[in-house]
Amino acid sequence: MEPRDFLRLLKSKKQIVTVIVLAALVISLGFSFSQSLKYGTSSRLLVIQNISGADAYTVSKSNEFVSSLFAEVTSSSSFFKLVLDSEYDINKEYFAGNLQKQIKTWQKTVEAKNIKDSGLISVSVYHPNPEQAKQIALAVNHVLMTKNINYQGVGESLTIAVVDQPIVSNYPVKPNIIVNLILALVFGLVIGLAYVYLLGLSKLGVEPEYIVNHTAQDNYLVELEKEKQRTQETVQAGIAPSQLDSNLAEVKESEATELREGREIDIEDRGSINNVFNG
Repeated sequence: MEPRDFLRLLKSKKQIVTVIVLAALVISLGFSFSQSLKYGTSSRLLVIQNISGADAYTVSKSNEFVSSLFAEVTSSSSFFKLVLDSEYDINKEYFAGNLQKQIKTWQKTVEAKNIKDSGLISVSVYHPNPEQAKQIALAVNHVLMTKNINYQGVGESLTIAVVDQPIVSNYPVKPNIIVNLILALVFGLVIGLAYVYLLGLSKLGVEPEYIVNHTAQDNYLVELEKEKQRTQETVQAGIAPSQLDSNLAEVKESEATELREGREIDIEDRGSINNVFNG
């Protein structure tokens, strides 16, 4: 299909494309608002170790390892219990259900990761209530600073300090409605354009090249079989075929064998069977 033909068809079918895009946006909004809107907090902590006699590189790699360890520890059930038992005002009813459900909710609430090659731990907390998000973030930081000895074996030579205090977002950040809408817009446009393109091919009767070639070879093989049948009928009638007809029949039989074995032949340069045998 020529680009101008596609653009002309797209212009005539713009209502359908618009409907597809709007449908994708509506589905995205429905999916986004079917989830609880959550506010977010973000804070950073620094792992500090006093390792006597160690060079700066060794200390740096050790801090990176420890920060990675603590980032993993925050998702554990023991850390979760320490946070709930802290002095901060955390609504424990939010983590209802058995221990498995509580941990699942906890892991969706708190996300921690180490910042590579820095010894920093980034802690993010998500909660429908912004004040609760702040309280949980403060409790997580407090446990990391005061209870880290439960998860490391170097004792007081390791300390954790808060670099950035938790700051609560002004608006809900989960789910990310703007990102979801952008993805839905792109997806809807792709689906709409693909629909118009396939519709144009259908109207023009255009098929992919491999289908056209395959169909042409199938038709050619059928003609070969018909010509072979006519030759056999001629022989049965007592009419001896000429030497030219015999040679052509052998060529056609060879071509038929090639086609049956899956090998392609150049059909366009040969003409039709009728032209070869009757011309």
